[in-house]
Amino acid sequence: KPSTVSVITLDADKAAIIVQDSTADQGEQFNWARFQELVMNNVRIGIINEKLQALQNFASTIINYHDIHLIFGTLLEFLLGREKFGCQDAFIYYVDKNREIKTWGSLNLLKKFLEGESQLPDPAKLAELFTKHSQGHKLLLPIKVNNSISGLVGIVLLKRELEITEGNTIISEIYGKIFRSALHLTAIAIENAYARESLFLQSIMDPLTGAYNRRYLEAKLTEEIARAKRYKRHLSLVLIDLNNFKEINDKHGHNEGDLILKQIAEAIIKSIRGVDTLARYGGDEFIILMPETSNENAKKKIQILKNKIKETPFELSNTQKALHISISAGLATLKKNEEKTSDQLIKEVDKNMYKDKFSSR
Repeated sequence: KPSTVSVITLDADKAAIIVQDSTADQGEQFNWARFQELVMNNVRIGIINEKLQALQNFASTIINYHDIHLIFGTLLEFLLGREKFGCQDAFIYYVDKNREIKTWGSLNLLKKFLEGESQLPDPAKLAELFTKHSQGHKLLLPIKVNNSISGLVGIVLLKRELEITEGNTIISEIYGKIFRSALHLTAIAIENAYARESLFLQSIMDPLTGAYNRRYLEAKLTEEIARAKRYKRHLSLVLIDLNNFKEINDKHGHNEGDLILKQIAEAIIKSIRGVDTLARYGGDEFIILMPETSNENAKKKIQILKNKIKETPFELSNTQKALHISISAGLATLKKNEEKTSDQLIKEVDKNMYKDKFSSR
């Protein structure tokens, strides 16, 4: 009998073939059309199930990551994976907690989405862009971290995905929900990463002065000694003690003494290099770890620091007067090819600090 063959493409390597009897009456013709619609619905359901499984795998993976680059790299992989979300193109635009702009994916697509914009916008002002650009095969959604818009993700769907969603409101809504779920999971991973970083910093920082704490210093000193020995470099250690600090506490109170310690730490941090490490060793004592610094250079830096501290007026909160403070400093250096342990360096620098303190009286 005469018949019509219909082919419904399901994927690159999948297709459904429907043979329609052209001699059938109109009622049967309608049934064939209905059958074709059911086949497409089954196809849609199968693909949606694949995407939901991919979303579940994405969730179980990303929740274990604590690095921002790794988190967004995984999101991009999910969006572009043919057997995952199925985007033709995608970009991620993010402003981190230090207000630094970071991007992943297609910069050309980012430019298309932001066409007409004079500069990359602040995420907090992106609301109008979401409506402007989210249409048809394009979607643009925000990344919300701690209830604040911190970036956006733009995607262009593959042709196959368009055919599946076209004219089907329910399927289109499911696609949107999967996309939003992926961004929500990403935001949770970022929040967890920030929380983890915050806890780590709390464990290694002195909460009063913002300098590193003694536990971190001990670990860092061991690490730098090993590096200095391996590369045959100098390593200098400076111990700083505030002169007559007890008198400040006794006269002005411990709260004012804490304020002075904080200002002293800030002054030291501004005076040292980025590769140097400042740690509060205890009470009014600070240690500066100076990699690749000889004994001679360290002495010069100590004198500069002493002069700066002496010339700086340190303010009190309960009076208009400012205090002028002096410091004592001890120095210990691990020279090239020299064998010293961290304990030996600490004892040496402590001994030399007291020598300096007594000689200045």
